[in-house]
Amino acid sequence: MKMQIDTVIVDDDPTARELLYHQISTNHPNINVVGEAANGAEAYQLIDKLNPDVVFLDMHMPGGSGIDLLDKFKKPSFRTIFYSTFSHYALDAIKRDAFDYLLKPLDPSDLNSCLNKLSDKMVTEAELRSKSYYKKIELFTKGQLHYIAHKDILYIQAAGSYSTVYTSKGERLVVSKNLKALEQLLDDTDFCRVHNSYLVNVRKVQTCNFQQHFCVMIDGSEVKTAVRRRDQIKRHLQQLWSTNH
Repeated sequence: MKMQIDTVIVDDDPTARELLYHQISTNHPNINVVGEAANGAEAYQLIDKLNPDVVFLDMHMPGGSGIDLLDKFKKPSFRTIFYSTFSHYALDAIKRDAFDYLLKPLDPSDLNSCLNKLSDKMVTEAELRSKSYYKKIELFTKGQLHYIAHKDILYIQAAGSYSTVYTSKGERLVVSKNLKALEQLLDDTDFCRVHNSYLVNVRKVQTCNFQQHFCVMIDGSEVKTAVRRRDQIKRHLQQLWSTNH
């Protein structure tokens, strides 16, 4: 299984960017370089716009280091591969959960090893998410047990100690469990609490209106969203889109 991986290269040296681009495109056709930036300011806007899966980040750039740039993202939705002429910044990279730290000039074998590990890891994670998505949840209502696949749930609406589960098959199942209890039974990669009263399957979200605070599900139903949960919703959607490239 091969998955498309989008990456952005951030380096103030155009020759280094060109060399890295050539090595990636020649040896790793599943990795798509979607953008390049020469400094932190350009890179921040580019990453925010493109939502890449991976960012190659030079440690030394005008206007701020690679660490400075990464620290602008509170919870990055991308993996970071640092590369630098100096090895003593590796600890800073590790503290920020960098996927790897490579030394300049880039050794092609080191780069290939890094990218092969990256591809394998992302494929494994995608497969695990897919398996969990086809799990079923056991719901008891009106004297009967129902086994509902995670993938068939659109959203869940809370009403005190009861919750109503809405499915893509048009079912409405009222169960005597609160939203928190149901949330713990579902995969937190695919389900997101968008409001105190709503838990949605992000795979079933069609559009989000963050100005009027609601999202539209694939069946046309509207679900309220809370202003304070906006960033969380965006992260869930970005993570989902990045695995479906």
